[in-house]
Amino acid sequence: MTHRPTTSRRRPRRSTAARGWLPNQHGAWAMLIVPFIVGVVLRSRAGEPGGAWLIPLAAAEFAAYFAFNALGLWLHAAPARRAGFRPALITYTAITAVTAVLVIVLGGRPLLGWLPVALPLMAWAIWQASRKQDRSVTSGLATVALAVGMGVVIRFTSPSQIVSSPEDALRDIAVFVALFGYYAGTVWHVKSLIREWGNRQARRDSIIWHVAFMALTTAAAAAKLLTPAWPVFFAVCTARTWWLSAPPATRSTSNSTTQSISGSTTQFPPHSATAAETRRVTVPPATDPPPRRPRPLQIGLLEIAMSLAALVIAIS
Repeated sequence: MTHRPTTSRRRPRRSTAARGWLPNQHGAWAMLIVPFIVGVVLRSRAGEPGGAWLIPLAAAEFAAYFAFNALGLWLHAAPARRAGFRPALITYTAITAVTAVLVIVLGGRPLLGWLPVALPLMAWAIWQASRKQDRSVTSGLATVALAVGMGVVIRFTSPSQIVSSPEDALRDIAVFVALFGYYAGTVWHVKSLIREWGNRQARRDSIIWHVAFMALTTAAAAAKLLTPAWPVFFAVCTARTWWLSAPPATRSTSNSTTQSISGSTTQFPPHSATAAETRRVTVPPATDPPPRRPRPLQIGLLEIAMSLAALVIAIS
C-alpha cells in the first residue's frame, strides 16, 4: 500500500507593512523630513541654538507617524485580526511617549505652548481614522498641518515667540505656509490620480488649489516675504496636475458612424427588392483609448523631486 506524501500548507508570513510596522505611504516621509530640515536651517539663521532636544523630536515625529499608521490598520481590521497590529501600535506609541517627554525635558516647558494647536489636529485625524475616513481630504490636511507645523515648532519654540516679534517671524511663517500649500496640494493631486481617477471635479479642485497658491505666493513675493521662485514652483505644480490628471480624450463624432468593412463597401446577395443596393454597416462612435493612469511609483518619484525643489527654495 502506497501512501501519498502529505504536504503541509503554511500560511504565508505577512510583511512588516502588512503587520503595521512600516507604513506603505512612503511619499509621506518627505513631508516629515523637509519641514524639519527647513525649521532647523531657519532657526540657525535666526541665531537660535540647535539644542539636543531636536534629536528626540525627530524620533518622536517618526514614531508618532508610525503609530498613527498602525492605529489606522488596527481600527480598519476585523476584531479577529486586530491582535496582529497590536505589537506595532504599542511599540510606536511607547516610543512616541518617551521621546516626547525627552523633548520637553531637554527643550523646556515653553514647547508645551504648542499643544493647544496640535491636539485638535491630532484628535481630528484619529477620529477620521476611527470612522475609516483617514484618506479624506480633511484628514490629509490635518496630518499635513501637523508635519509642517513641526518645522514651525523648531523655528519658534513657543507661540509667544511669534507674538513678541511678528515682523521678524513673518518671512519664516510665509515659508511654512508655502510648504503647507505644496504638501496639502499633494493630497488633492494624488486623489485625482488614484482614488478619483477620471473625476473631473477632483481634477478641478486640485488645479484650483495650486492656482490659488500660485497667486498667493506671487503676492508674497511682491511683498518681499518669499522669493520669486515660489510662484514658479506652484506654476510647475499646476502644470503637472493638469497634465497627469487629464481626462480621456474623445473624438467628436455623430451618434452613429458609418464605416466600411475592410476598407470597402459590403455587398449582400440579392434576396429582396433592394438586393442590388449597397448596404453599409453602422457601428458605434469610435473613441480614443483613455490615457494610461500614472503608476504610484511614478507619482512618488515625481513628488520626491518636487519635495527636493521645495526644500532648495525654502532654504535659499
